Amino acid sequence: MTVMIDVEVWGSKENSKAIIPNCWICKDNGLVIYKKKTKDGIYEHIAHCTCPAGIPYHYDGRECKTNKSEYYIPSIADIADPAMIAKDNLAAFYKQNKGNDDIMKILQQQLAS
Repeated sequence: MTVMIDVEVWGSKENSKAIIPNCWICKDNGLVIYKKKTKDGIYEHIAHCTCPAGIPYHYDGRECKTNKSEYYIPSIADIADPAMIAKDNLAAFYKQNKGNDDIMKILQQQLAS
């Protein structure tokens, strides 16, 4: 099994209003989409993030009191290294917006806190 995590690049270079997320893993979506390669092909799957935005997406049918099922949404921490995903997303965001002084100033303030 191979797991591939794609780093998404936000918006266009002309857009000066970039959204700086609180979570660099899921970018405040709560979910991370990843691709899983099997003998039958490559398929997209989801994992919930470990940040507060991911809490509503935590589901494990095996723990249900009634109507148990085998289905669950795994944590991204069980699939890949969240720190690596955050680092890659931050690097992609920086590369996309490094020419925008306003965004870089806000980003530096956020990273300093």
